[in-house]
Amino acid sequence: MDNDSKKRRTRYLAVSIVFFTAAAVFALFAVGYKLKRLRALNNQTALRDEVSRELEGPKEKQFNGIVIPDRGIDWAALKTMNPDIIGYIYIPGTRIDGPVLKHPSDRDFYLTHAVDGSDDEDGSFCADDTWNGFSSYNTVIRARSAGNGSGFSTLSFLGDKDFFERSPYIFLYTPSKTFILEIFSAYHCKEEEILTDFSPGEDFTAYLDSIFATKDLNANFRRETMVRLDDNARILSCVALSEDGDEGDYAVQAVLLNTEE
Repeated sequence: MDNDSKKRRTRYLAVSIVFFTAAAVFALFAVGYKLKRLRALNNQTALRDEVSRELEGPKEKQFNGIVIPDRGIDWAALKTMNPDIIGYIYIPGTRIDGPVLKHPSDRDFYLTHAVDGSDDEDGSFCADDTWNGFSSYNTVIRARSAGNGSGFSTLSFLGDKDFFERSPYIFLYTPSKTFILEIFSAYHCKEEEILTDFSPGEDFTAYLDSIFATKDLNANFRRETMVRLDDNARILSCVALSEDGDEGDYAVQAVLLNTEE
């Protein structure tokens, strides 16, 4: 092979190497570009989905068409603050929106103590031995009717007929279940008139009849709910304890709706 042929062959090999190297670089660049575009599209899709979820907001929990408000309760934090916290009560339209507590031995302890257990003359929402997952006919929560709007002082809002009609539900949250209750009565009474100890059957239905027969002329009743009450019903009595002996205490009572959930 002469020198010219060798030179041409060398140039051909050099050009071929450059060409294939350039082709390989271009191919790698194209693949990298496509991967980058794909990642960008995936990120855009993920971002769009995230924005859509934020715009839609959290999915509301419902029971028979009743929207259950999300109070954002951190049970671990509440239990760390005070292990006596056993629930959380919320009545829309009032300032009743906070933890329920039960002292292991003193029924009245949280009537004069704050949620963290410190002394507080306004007290907290206070449960007693009737608190047992609505196994009792009548579960009672008491609180003071403080003048500063705390406790059960705004329970009396339900004495207004328009408000009574607009705010029919109480939501009682526990770590394991949310109880939905329909309010059927709001009236002045004395704490001792809120009965809790019943034998099966007639005693409880007689008590329900006595609620409807209250002498409070300003009492509010949801009659269509009351006619459905029988000895299978389970009710909640929220009792605002008044410092005014003449005015008396104030009770709002509600029947449990989600009994089998």
